[in-house]
Amino acid sequence: MGRKKGFTGRTYSFGNRSDWGADAQVVLMSVYQMLQQRGHAPPKTVVDAITTYLEIGKLSLLPAKVTAVG
Repeated sequence: MGRKKGFTGRTYSFGNRSDWGADAQVVLMSVYQMLQQRGHAPPKTVVDAITTYLEIGKLSLLPAKVTAVG
């Protein structure tokens, strides 16, 4: 994954010392932000997805946006 020149300083501030680590951080932050925007608790949702994967060997679909009832 390519990063803009100005982004490199910020990736190092997150503790990433390699391109691989910085790329992984970008993906994880994107997933976290998407889950949060859809109204889910990101840590719980990620743990549930990993648990399901370990049990059945398949990743579940991304959860739909939570809507208010009433």
